[in-house]
Amino acid sequence: MQDDYDQRLSEWARTYNGYERLAGGPSGLATLIEPLEREFEQSRRIPEWAGVELLRGWAFWLVRSHHHSGYAPLSEEYPQILAIAETINRHPGCRDTDRAPKR
Repeated sequence: MQDDYDQRLSEWARTYNGYERLAGGPSGLATLIEPLEREFEQSRRIPEWAGVELLRGWAFWLVRSHHHSGYAPLSEEYPQILAIAETINRHPGCRDTDRAPKR
């Protein structure tokens, strides 16, 4: 069942092109999300200051990274994708079109 949810998360994350919408390309997006990743690695929490657009860009980045290197299921390789989806769905600035699929 987790594989099905990972697939739905992957499909959802790909609907937001973080390269185009946030950063102009992979290196720019990597620079933008680096503070998010660093804070998540240290605290295992999504930073409160992160907005919906940045979180969508991060989810897109993870799915693109998984596409290039993923041998394990998405949520195993990048467990932060689950926290990102939950945070977006609870965020006061989240629109219906931003919502991640529910488990």
